[in-house]
Amino acid sequence: MKMIKFLPLLIISLLISCESAPVDQNNEDQTPEEKTEQTSEKKEKEKSKPQFEDDDRVSGFYDLTVNDKSYKSEQLWDDYCDMTYMYKDQESMLSMRFKDADKNDALLIVFYGDEEFVKDPTGTLQDFMFSGADNRVNIQLIPGDKESKHMSLTMVEGSIEVTECSKGKFEATFKGKGAEPGDVVTKKNLFPMEGSVELTTTNVTELGKDKDS
Repeated sequence: MKMIKFLPLLIISLLISCESAPVDQNNEDQTPEEKTEQTSEKKEKEKSKPQFEDDDRVSGFYDLTVNDKSYKSEQLWDDYCDMTYMYKDQESMLSMRFKDADKNDALLIVFYGDEEFVKDPTGTLQDFMFSGADNRVNIQLIPGDKESKHMSLTMVEGSIEVTECSKGKFEATFKGKGAEPGDVVTKKNLFPMEGSVELTTTNVTELGKDKDS
């Protein structure tokens, strides 16, 4: 399938966040050695959290509800939020990455199709990654929590309404149903998936023969 050659772009290197250790309600019963050990563990976990600087290359948000669970960005990470155009005639692509610096959740939205489509996919689209349509979209969430660090949640049916899409700016809402990796083709065990996104970024890359057009 044509889409297979794009799949490596869906593999995102995620840094899994570490949560601070919960406060022990009975810490008054702890020995000095236990308190010292707990303090050291907290410091190590704080050090393991990703460090970043907000240098204003990126602004925006994502706000998703997936299987009744909320995924809402707190601070988009400048180094991991971008737009990439790849122009290749009928097999062109526009990829957008969103990553939250606090929770490490990552969202990927990719449009596949001809060059004209990926340059301006505004409007309503109802064809998703595995539909076989010439022009299609992939919406994929990779949660940053420990329980789901190897899990991707992919929208397989529904619709996306793109209200703005230009070099460095994107706005859209979507609603439908998603699936875990083993069910994206069979569409079994689907769950509700909806959200809205907005991205303004100077991290724009263009690849291919029409990058200057």
